[in-house]
Parts: sequence; structure tokens; C-alpha cells
Amino acid sequence: MKHVVSLLLIWCLGLSVSLMANNIAVSNVSTTGQNTSAGTNNSANYTLVEFDLSWDNSWRTGSGPSNWDAAWVFVKFMVGVSNPVLTGASSSGTTVTVGSTANLRAGMPVVVSSGTGTFAANTVISSISSATQFVVSATPTVALSNATVTCQRIWEHASLDATSVNHTAPAGSTISVPSDSTGAFIYRSSNGSGTFSLTDVQLRWQYGINGVADDAVIQVQVFAIEMVYVPQGNFSIGSGGGSTSEFYTHTTNVPYSITGEGAITVGTSSGNLYYGSSTHGGDRSGPVPAAFPKGHNAFYCMKYEISQGQYRDFLNTLTRSQQSNRVTMDGTLGRYAGGFTWNGTSWSGSEVSNLSTPANRNGLRLIIDPGGDLPRTYACDLNTSATLPTDVDQ
Repeated sequence: MKHVVSLLLIWCLGLSVSLMANNIAVSNVSTTGQNTSAGTNNSANYTLVEFDLSWDNSWRTGSGPSNWDAAWVFVKFMVGVSNPVLTGASSSGTTVTVGSTANLRAGMPVVVSSGTGTFAANTVISSISSATQFVVSATPTVALSNATVTCQRIWEHASLDATSVNHTAPAGSTISVPSDSTGAFIYRSSNGSGTFSLTDVQLRWQYGINGVADDAVIQVQVFAIEMVYVPQGNFSIGSGGGSTSEFYTHTTNVPYSITGEGAITVGTSSGNLYYGSSTHGGDRSGPVPAAFPKGHNAFYCMKYEISQGQYRDFLNTLTRSQQSNRVTMDGTLGRYAGGFTWNGTSWSGSEVSNLSTPANRNGLRLIIDPGGDLPRTYACDLNTSATLPTDVDQ
């Protein structure tokens, strides 16, 4: 779907949904309200990413645990509609000179597709230094001269406005954005339970901070994961029994109480945290520093383990090198068995996982392998039927 917003053209490639447990789903993704009042290509410029959100078995309670569940929602974007191909490139050290660096992004893998010059394997753009020069992560093994360079587009995290009230929360919901601005928690604003459906949620994307031009062509995806809010509170570790290597309060042999996020002294003095010797090691000297999270302050945790569909979506937003680091290539494990393609009628090729070993619980298949430095595409096929949907993102 194409959506034109002022000078900013956003391609909303829809969405990624988690189809596990409570059917969390994102739909009707679009963009609206581009604001360039700060000036052309100013870092303060923004647009709104709009979508519908729903999941089953949602809750908020003010008694008992006094907590709620939430959706952790984040946005990824990709600049351009095709990989930039740059002609007449030359290099000096790690600096590459081209006709234009428009639509180039730090992190893009680069290869020499013709002409003189060779990049080392897995070379990426480190920075864009000017309108005609960029810096790469490694000096070319053969210097570039009148070369043609192909740059692979990448998916990047969208920076959201850190001020939560600048986002639009539909009636009955709250939006909370953490300080790193990489996503937003969306949850019930009052007690309730059951299916929670929201229409026209709007997250303000500070695209100017991400260095995206006002008239750039952008592809957008929205992801959602179910979370649970764990409120601040004291708790104890250890059982007070005689278990091997358990935590306890020294001299009293009772569980140790965590009452704050301050440093914890470990040792044999009265009242200290201590634990028995173990074949697993441990110096039993401490301290546990204040910077180490104790679990006392409030936090969010995932409601369920990641689903296979979520991992597929994750793999499909990585570069080829990043994918290779996360998909075992060892043939004995059978997690990468070669090409697997759709010919318009049926699928052919091999699965990513070896389902003869059920412990792998892995039904991902490699369905498209364009070769070279281009990223692969994965889809789900747990029953090994190879009857996958034509839309490999579903």
C-alpha cells in the first residue's frame, strides 16, 4: 500500500504480527500528519505512524498484584525502493567517492558489482561524510577505480518521541515511551479484562533524528509483542533450607531479602548475602554492584517465549551477514539446507530445520536465497508440507 504524506512518501509494508497465545495483531498501518515546521530536513521533523492494535485476554487490576499486561510496539523503516547502485566510484583508504550519497545509510553492506576494486567480505558503510563521500568499515582489498558499487538497503529502528503525551492513545489506553525511544508500551488505562482492541493508535516518529529527508521514500513495518508489568516490590531469594549452592542470609540461614536496587554485600559477616560452594564456581566475595539490576524496581517482561513467526520476522529484517550469525550452517544440525523457492505454483527446495530431530522445534524454511551479499527470506512450515502462503511475511 502506498500512502502519500506531504513530501514524505511512506510505503507501509504492513506489519508483523505475533500469532501466539493471545492473537496480538497490528493492522491498517499508515502514516499521517507529517510536520516540517522546524525547517527543511530538520532533525525536529516528524510524522505519525498510525495503526490498529488488538489482543485477547488482556487485563489490568488495581488489587492483588496491581499490574497489567501491555503491547510492546516498535517501528522499523527502510529508505528507498531499490538498492542504490553507484557508478564511477573510487576509494582512498576507507573513504569512497561517488556521484551522490543520497539514500545511503550507515550499516548498509556494500559490494563492487563491476569495474576495478574489491571490498572485503561483510564490509558496510560506517558513516556518510558528505554529499559525495562515505566511509566503509574496512579498507578495500583492491582500491576502487571507476567501479560500480551496489549498496544493500537495511531495516532500522524508528526513533519515537520520548514525550509520551505526544503520541495519540485511543480512549481507554495509555502509551508510555522509555527514555531510549525505541518503542512504546501500550496498555489499559483502567481496570478491565478480555479482548483489548484499539483503533487509530498514533506513534510520533522523529524521522529527522534518524537522518531521513523530508522527501525520502520509506518502507515501514510495525511489530508488537505481549508484555507483563511487574510492579516494584521486596522479595526474597533462597529457600532457607539446605539446598546445594542456594542463597541465604549469613549466620541465620534464612532467605535473603531484596529491599532495593542498592549494592549488596556478599560475605560471611552477619546479615550478608551468601551462598554455598558449588562445582559451578563463584568467588562468593561480591559485592553485587548497584548498577546490576536486582529485580526490585518495576519492570516489563515478555508474557510468552518468542514465537517462530516472530523469529522469522526478525530474520527477515536483517542483512545477510547478520542472518548468517543467527542461523546455524552446520549440516549435521540441518538448519540450513540450501535454496527453497516459490515458482508461482509450488515450493521446492529444502527446509531450514531438520524436523527429524523434534527437539529443534524449528519449522522455519529458507524460501529465497538471492546469493551474493543479499539477504535471504524465511517462512514458517512446521508440518513440512511446503504449502506456504504466497505472502511470506504471513
